Amino acid sequence: MAGEVDFEEEFEEEDEFEWNERQTYQDQTITFTSMKTQTDGISNYENFEGAVLQKPKENAESTETFEVEKPETSSLSNENSTGGPSRMSLNDHKAGMEGLDKEKINKIIFEASKGSKFYENELLKEQQVKERIHRQTEQLESSTDKEKSEALVQADRLVKELEETRDLSRTIVHIDMDAFYAAVEMRDDPSLRDKPMAVGSMGMLSTSNYLARRFGVRAAMPGFIGKKLCPDLTIVPGHFDKYREASSIVRNILKDYDPDFLPMSLDEAYLDLTDYIKERQKHTEKRVFYKPTGSQETTNQDSDIQPYEFGHTVDDIVKEIRFRIELETQLTASAGIACNRMLAKVCTDRNKPNGQFILSSDRDFVLQFVRDLPIRKISGIGRVSEQMLKALGITTCSDLYDRRGLIVLLHSNISSRFLIAVSLGLGETRLECTRERKSLGTERTFTEISNPKELFLECQNLCKTVANDCKDEGLRPRTVTLKLKTVKFDLKTRSFSYPNPISSEKEIWDAARDLLSKEIKSCEPKLLRLRLMGVRLSNFESFEKKDTKQDTITSFLQMGKCKQESDGHDGTVLECGNKDEMSTTDLGSASTSGIVQSTSATSSFQAVCPVCNNLQTIEGSDHLEVFNKHVDLCLKNQSEVEKSCFEAVCPVCNTLQVIKNPDYLTVFNKHVDLCLNSGTIKKVLSLDHTANTSPGTPLKKDGGETGSTGGKSMKGGKRKQQNTKDASTPKRVTLERFWSK
Repeated sequence: MAGEVDFEEEFEEEDEFEWNERQTYQDQTITFTSMKTQTDGISNYENFEGAVLQKPKENAESTETFEVEKPETSSLSNENSTGGPSRMSLNDHKAGMEGLDKEKINKIIFEASKGSKFYENELLKEQQVKERIHRQTEQLESSTDKEKSEALVQADRLVKELEETRDLSRTIVHIDMDAFYAAVEMRDDPSLRDKPMAVGSMGMLSTSNYLARRFGVRAAMPGFIGKKLCPDLTIVPGHFDKYREASSIVRNILKDYDPDFLPMSLDEAYLDLTDYIKERQKHTEKRVFYKPTGSQETTNQDSDIQPYEFGHTVDDIVKEIRFRIELETQLTASAGIACNRMLAKVCTDRNKPNGQFILSSDRDFVLQFVRDLPIRKISGIGRVSEQMLKALGITTCSDLYDRRGLIVLLHSNISSRFLIAVSLGLGETRLECTRERKSLGTERTFTEISNPKELFLECQNLCKTVANDCKDEGLRPRTVTLKLKTVKFDLKTRSFSYPNPISSEKEIWDAARDLLSKEIKSCEPKLLRLRLMGVRLSNFESFEKKDTKQDTITSFLQMGKCKQESDGHDGTVLECGNKDEMSTTDLGSASTSGIVQSTSATSSFQAVCPVCNNLQTIEGSDHLEVFNKHVDLCLKNQSEVEKSCFEAVCPVCNTLQVIKNPDYLTVFNKHVDLCLNSGTIKKVLSLDHTANTSPGTPLKKDGGETGSTGGKSMKGGKRKQQNTKDASTPKRVTLERFWSK
């Protein structure tokens, strides 16, 4: 059975940008500390203008001009020179695959794939991409010069806005284990170390070692194609218990340097070392670690122990981290050090395997670094987006900047912001999760399984894995989604939502089992033949969130952003914006609890809107454009609703106040004051007055005190005055005492 891959990892192979572009670039602290670099003589182009970028005369032997080479229109076709689909071409941007004979490898891939279901599925996807490029071209050709000029002005405004967020004060480190799955297998079986090998099956490979990569064998490639590229390729099944154990050791090491580090997968994580470096530099002594130099049989001898010293610079600290990882796991790691997450990840690939690369904390160095960077190197730009951008003559990050007007003209606001930020070398610098986690899942690709017992066993194992991950992160999901890919590469998802958050593996398994059972029955009398299965959890609530009925001031002041309507099921549909405008993605009652959701990879697309939290099912190959329009519409309507409507529960009379007034807070406060001065406070103060009256003193029916001199009855909500010589003045009722009643 082949590789287990996080949902996010598979999306990265398919088209990272399509999934990440829906998250707007929100980072406001683009920062990193002073670091060294291996490059000198960097150009100083203040405005990063134009397609021609020049080195300064100083620190350079000549005034060489860098011209951005634009592809010819004829080269924008999706057909590869060997005649196969371009999406099947080798992606040689992965570490260890530089300098390969790409044309020869592509020819082998196409010849080995012809006639297979995999090949037919790739042809279908290729046609969908062609249709999207055709629509993009038509949109561009129909745009007027005025629209293009306005788009460029908007792009320049966005550049200025993004540049103002640049801050060079933080140190972000990206740690990536080298060929992780393969490295664990080679560690435990030394006979594999000098052989080209991969982890997975004939159906799909999860990863390959660096020897196999020299033949063009890589992750997300069917094993039978890998065998064609490298007949001596050894394919071993995955052992995910061992991978998790090694990953746990690595994470424990990373916690020593950044307790709040951000893990991305079993073999990848980000650290913010800014504060750690400052603390480390307060001490003058170096840190010393010892490593055995002999064989395992002689490690107890003093002569076989060698000391290693590490200083206080970021270079030494990252080397220390990698040293400790290798010492405790016998596995190597590579690292990238830069001003933000995007650049740090790119830097990691520069000196792979078992190396590190540091990018200087200087704006000019950053711009020089990203200028000639292929767009495919950017995390978030996948195969489809690469083809769409190439159709516009964009192959590098400098091309993104030069054609920023077209980016704004043809892409959504979120996409444009992301791509222009990339062209400026900007990325996130804060590792804490600024948005709540939307989902958590795991999936496995395998050779064909059709036996129901084997399918249920596979599903149960996935449920166990994702339940443990969910527990580790302290999350309780409501929705369980089952992902299935048939042997014909048709993709389906089935979802079930509980009315309340769940926390046990059994509850996850019960939901997934029922969904799988229904799918198996729907295929009868034929068998359900699968090549991939995944389980995903979503709609989370933290374990730390207390279940309490006590109202808080936050709950009083909830803005009326979305209207909740009961749909006749256990769940609730959240409606936001104009129903007519969103009819293309309307789910009706399909988004309610317990309702099964399904999609096909060839005809529909599913995603949760980050604004209205509705699951959007979109038919057609232009699903991304439709989804982005929906998000933009929700953002617009949300802004209008916020301006015109405010809802809050009065903490005194406990009634819902709906206020349509720009000065809603003043109106609401007046209402609360009115309640405090009315009958409610009157009753409370009357009770307080009674409690402070001398025992045994008879009271009048109207609450007046008999025998008191100068007494006045309570009128108009005022307290009756008390002038008896023997009785003390009643205590003043404070706001604190009122709330304590």
